[in-house]
Amino acid sequence: MACLVARRNSIHKWTLVVVDVQGDGLVPLTPTQARSGRDRLTPILALGLLSAVWPGSVPAQEAPKEKSAAVSSTRAEPVPEGLNYANGLFRDRRYELAAEEYERFLNESPKGAHADEARFGLANARLFQGQYDKARRQFEAFLEAAPQHANRLTALYRVGETSYMLGDLPVARRALESFTANAKGHRNLETAWPYLGEVCLRMQDLPRATQAYEQALQLHPKGRLADRSRFGLGRTLALQGKSAEAVKILTELAEQGGGDWTDRAWLQIGQSQVEAKQFAPAVEAFETLERVTPKSPLVGEARLGRAEALILLDRRGEGETLLSGLMADSSQNLAAQAAFALGSSQLEGGRAAEGLATFDQASEKFAKTALAPALIFRSGEAAQKLGQLDEARTRFQKAADSDPKHPWADDALIRASRLALESGDKAAAKALAGSFATKFPESPLRADAKLIEGQVAYNEGGAKQAIQILSQLLAEAKPAPETAQAALYYLGLAYRADGQKAKADEVLDSLAKTPAAPAAANAQYLVGQGHFEAKRFAEAIPALEKYLAGNSNGEVAADAMTYIVWSRLELGQVDEASKALGRLAQRFPKSETLPSTRLRLGWALLEAERPVEAAAEFATLLDSAPDDKLAPEAALGRAQALQTAKQPEDALKAFALIAEKYPKTDQAVQADLARARLLVELKQPAEGAEIFQRYLTDYPDKAAKAPKGAEPDAVLAEWGWALLDAEKTAEADRVFGRLLSEYPESVRAADARLILAQSAYDAKTYDEVVSLLTPLVAEGANTAPRLLPSALFLMGRARDKRAELDEAAKAIDRLLKEFPEDRYRREARFLRADIALKGGDAGAAALGFEALATEPPAETDPERFGVAIRRGRIQSLVALKQWDKVIEAAADFKSFGAKDPLIAEVEYDRGRALQQLSRFDEALAAYQAVIDARKGGDLAARAQLMRGESYFWQKQYKEALREYFRVATLYDAPAWQAAALLEAGKVYERLDQWAVAAETYEELRAKFPKDPTASEAKTRLEAARRHAQASSETETR
Repeated sequence: MACLVARRNSIHKWTLVVVDVQGDGLVPLTPTQARSGRDRLTPILALGLLSAVWPGSVPAQEAPKEKSAAVSSTRAEPVPEGLNYANGLFRDRRYELAAEEYERFLNESPKGAHADEARFGLANARLFQGQYDKARRQFEAFLEAAPQHANRLTALYRVGETSYMLGDLPVARRALESFTANAKGHRNLETAWPYLGEVCLRMQDLPRATQAYEQALQLHPKGRLADRSRFGLGRTLALQGKSAEAVKILTELAEQGGGDWTDRAWLQIGQSQVEAKQFAPAVEAFETLERVTPKSPLVGEARLGRAEALILLDRRGEGETLLSGLMADSSQNLAAQAAFALGSSQLEGGRAAEGLATFDQASEKFAKTALAPALIFRSGEAAQKLGQLDEARTRFQKAADSDPKHPWADDALIRASRLALESGDKAAAKALAGSFATKFPESPLRADAKLIEGQVAYNEGGAKQAIQILSQLLAEAKPAPETAQAALYYLGLAYRADGQKAKADEVLDSLAKTPAAPAAANAQYLVGQGHFEAKRFAEAIPALEKYLAGNSNGEVAADAMTYIVWSRLELGQVDEASKALGRLAQRFPKSETLPSTRLRLGWALLEAERPVEAAAEFATLLDSAPDDKLAPEAALGRAQALQTAKQPEDALKAFALIAEKYPKTDQAVQADLARARLLVELKQPAEGAEIFQRYLTDYPDKAAKAPKGAEPDAVLAEWGWALLDAEKTAEADRVFGRLLSEYPESVRAADARLILAQSAYDAKTYDEVVSLLTPLVAEGANTAPRLLPSALFLMGRARDKRAELDEAAKAIDRLLKEFPEDRYRREARFLRADIALKGGDAGAAALGFEALATEPPAETDPERFGVAIRRGRIQSLVALKQWDKVIEAAADFKSFGAKDPLIAEVEYDRGRALQQLSRFDEALAAYQAVIDARKGGDLAARAQLMRGESYFWQKQYKEALREYFRVATLYDAPAWQAAALLEAGKVYERLDQWAVAAETYEELRAKFPKDPTASEAKTRLEAARRHAQASSETETR
């Protein structure tokens, strides 16, 4: 009989093959070239060899007609009794007994002519018993022992025949070719040629098979096996692509041959037409079979063939209807084939879900058929097409495990391994691929399994192991071209991951130059990527553009365009990068790399001082991907760009929006700080201070882990400065105090010390000032240059206030030496001159003040600084008693600051100078100017006193007394009142009014007992009393 076997001809096409399982065993009627993976022969539905002979035939050696060994002998001597007995048993068809007797005879007489006859008889007996292996051994022994025997050609034929029956095709071919070449006219030639044709057909030697069939028909056109030879010739021609010749011969056989061949011929015609892609004639041939031989056992196979031809004609509905009927009504094997074809039609017709249901149902229903693994395999394909990758992997693994000898088992295991790898289950992928060599040691897919092992090793970070596996694969596994190229691709990646850049570039460059290689494009991409990663940006661009030229929509085309943008940015080609980004956005608007690329361009534009464009780029990112993980950074970049573009109000809003929209991000924290700093910059320090405070309150953890410049101590310092700018000194002091307490080692602690020292100075707690500043001004202290001058200056002022003039001078001298260009150097020089004056070095002080006075004023000079300089100069000259210069300096002062509050003090000093120069009238006028300006107070009292002195020096004692008593009477200035009374007493002494003088001294002592003048008044009182008593006694006498 014949049956149908499904064969995969391509990835999407399936045909049916007739195989003959008559006495010659299984013979495929379509090509059986070795194929790999899914292109190999599908499961065989009929196995084994049947012991039946050809239809309507009997073995060539028939017992009644075959001469016995004894009869065939030409010897005169009588046949031995044992041999004669064995021949008799053979003639009576008692083959088993005959074989025993022949063996007994050979055991007793193993050599000689009778032994040759016995071997020949034994071989024939075993043949008729169906024991082909034993029969062949005996025929071979006979030929070896009697190479010239009359039956040698028959024996040679029988060796070929039995070898064919045993499936030993090479031996069968040698024997039959030798027989046909040397047995001209032999009666077994009629069957030998068809046998030889079958053997050559099965051995895929189609020209030799054609020759054998044609020879059989030429010698025996009407012979018993002529129709068989025609059938074989038709099959052979079809396999050689000679469809027209094959159909012609098979059609003649179908129309003229016997009933045994009509159905098989029409079936082969249909299959030949399918192979020739003539599907309509194929449908007609299959229909003809069913019409002319409706009871043929091949009707089911014909319907199956017709259904598949209809599907290939795009008459899918008709074909699937036939297949559904076959699934329900046919034998298990045929129904399984129908289910296979139906599911394949559904899958390839875009109905994967229906195909999956068909395959699942069939694999359960036909689980015991040879096609079951193929059904499971295809269900895996359907599941994969539906995106059910875990289900697909399970099915492929089941297909591989259900029948390891199945032609698709190795392919199934590879599929399962790949799906495991793609799903990220590296352990499963490694285990499955690692088991492949043991399960399928001869499979042509061994290299594919090794490739997966190499990929797993690479993905696990084992670059060296991946290199070893892939190198071994390429050297030993003889991979198919596509597998080899994929292995080279991953080998290049592994070299790169292992840091072997040169080898990686060599492998990938070589692969990229292989245009036909599927991996060449990806290799070209990786070459460009490698240049980028190696910072060879100029080389990366042409390599990536070359990839895009042939793969504008390739798997990594978006990535390639992205690397081009990045390379342009790295090369500073901002405009070209912007254009490239535009192309990326147009071609791949949903690319995952688009947000990050926009972000890079935005920062590049900002760095290139193009903030308006940068802000627009950041805004585009935010509009297109507001929820992207990079959106917070883009929002921050936009705000910073707006600030740089001098759009502060928009920047403030942008910073505030970040904190509102992305409140839990690091960018929100940075935005808060940036907003606070911008507010301070915009002269809104109070609002900025509130944000600084909130930052430290709301983000304590983030503050502790903040980037440089946003650490808690830094923010405390900024908060404190903001409070100072807002004139909230007390709050600022508390913040700076906290900074100094919590972060004493912080670089900002110096700021805190300086600010707190200034507040302490203002509070006149000079000891605290010194304590705070000492660590800053100590020799070797690592105080920032921006702070040290202020610290030294403040330290000098505090020491001055504490009358520690030497220490004060040291601080100021150091300031002037180390920071001669400091912005406050003029103030420092003023203080140094003042300290010199207080220390008794009036000369140095005068020089210092004079130098400052002659210099043009500086922008940093404080208010009334010029006045203070000129006042200091006057005081120094007074101390030096350089009265003429005092008068000059006073004139200079009056011209500089005539309305300054210090003019009275200057007039006082001018009065003293005039007095010392005996210019008394001018001196009196100067003093009066002081009195008129001050209207009371200490200075007016002094001036009033000096008016008395001026009169006293002129010996105008009455006028002097008048001025002195004005001081004592009109002013509340104890020191000057006491001095005035003392001087008045002296005037009375000059007037010899000793009693009045004594009264004056007594008044002084009574009113100002603790004044220093009281001591002198006591001494003078005693003297005045003596003079008064003496005068009284003189008058009495």
